[in-house]
This record gives sequence, C-alpha cells and structure tokens, in this order.
Amino acid sequence: MCLLDEGEFLGVIPLPGRQEQTAKFLRSRIFFSDQVTVTDASAGYSQVFVVGPQAQVILESLGIQPPPLNHLSTAEIDDQRVIVIAREIFAAVNYHLLLPPASLDFWLAALSQRDAQPLDVETFEILRVESGEPGTSAELISDYTPLEVGLQKMISGSKGCYTGQEIIARQVTYDKITKHLVGLKVDERVRVGASILVDAKSVGTVTSVAQSPRFGHIALGVVRRPHAEPGSNLVISSASGASIPARVADLPFA
Repeated sequence: MCLLDEGEFLGVIPLPGRQEQTAKFLRSRIFFSDQVTVTDASAGYSQVFVVGPQAQVILESLGIQPPPLNHLSTAEIDDQRVIVIAREIFAAVNYHLLLPPASLDFWLAALSQRDAQPLDVETFEILRVESGEPGTSAELISDYTPLEVGLQKMISGSKGCYTGQEIIARQVTYDKITKHLVGLKVDERVRVGASILVDAKSVGTVTSVAQSPRFGHIALGVVRRPHAEPGSNLVISSASGASIPARVADLPFA
C-alpha cells in the first residue's frame, strides 16, 4: 500500500485486489466527530510502473524530473498530466505513474518510443521473487506480521495507536521475531505451500516460486529464525513426498 499526502486529501493506493477491503477498513476507523470521508477514486486513474536500471533516464528523456525516494512530483507534457511516485520496487528506486485513463495510450506510446518494454505478468513475478519483495497474496497475508516478511523499514517507531502496534512493539521489545522471509535456491521447481523441513520437522513454508533466467529455480519462504541464516541447508517436501534440497540465499538474489 502507498500513501500520497496531497495537502487537503490523503490518497491511498491499496494492494492489488484489496480496494474494497481497504476502503471498508478505513471507514471502520472513522469516529462520529471526524470530518473525514472515504471515496473510491479508482476510475479516475490508470497506473504504470517504470522499472529497471534505465527508469530514471527514460523519465528524464521525457522531460520529467523524477522525485527522490518516497516522494512524488507532477509533470505535464502536451497537456497530459502525470503524478510520478518514487518507490522502492524490486530492491531499487523505480517509478509509479498515476495518470488519467484517457491519457494512458499517450504515455505508453511515449515510453515505448524511448525503448521501454512492456512486462508480462510472469516476468514481473520473476523480478519480484528475485528481489525478495513480499507479494500481495503470497507473503502479505494475515499469517505473518510485517516484521516477519522484511518490512521493518516500513514501520514507524514513533507513531502510536495504529492497528497491530502492540504486536509489533512486543516483537521488537522482547525479540520475538521468530520467523523470517528468506530466499531459497533449489535444483527443481517447488510448489507454493510446501513445507520446509529440518530433520523431518516443519520449520516453515514456501510462499512464492519462480524460474529465473539468471538464478534458475528460486523461491521465497518464511522459516523459523534458527534456520534463516544464508547458507543454511533445508529440505522442501514435494507433492509426491520426495525431499528437495534447498539452500537459504541472501535477498535480493545475487
């Protein structure tokens, strides 16, 4: 989820497929004396991600000065307005564009003319797994806290009274982060949901898988802390009951 502070209003870009759930949650936190309304503005925006080593260069070639990380700026070319958000995507600074649906074709054509290539869903998922970025329906679920899936830098230590604060504070104060998101290198494809074993005992679960052109068969998993160190040897159970060796790798994969 991404928050946009635009002065008089606060914009919220929810996780894919979570629009209604997010709106319902926000409305449930409005008290009778609050002068706040929640409006679904999805129909007014299209979203484009510009990612990769040349992302900044491409935007600059369009006459757009990209903002620093975690900031936004606005630009206009040929009367076509765009909001540019600098976000950490795939373990690097990349850019999230918000634009009116009517101008989507204009911006896609402009990016294409500067050799930007469209990403299909499969390639996007491979890049996500390679970078170790938690996914919407994979790691960003109620089974795990943000600390357990590597989102420490997304959590403020100074803000109070937010949902889940007590759990987060307890995990930090009493060193109770007992599970960690890790990268896994394997010799063959494994399945999401497979158990990760040590001495025939479950120590975690495979949460995402990909076949990377650079790294071969890789996966993400959430495992208990004693087995989360890079280089640790684990075993993943296959659907047939066979054991597939796995080694914990640093994230992002390298």
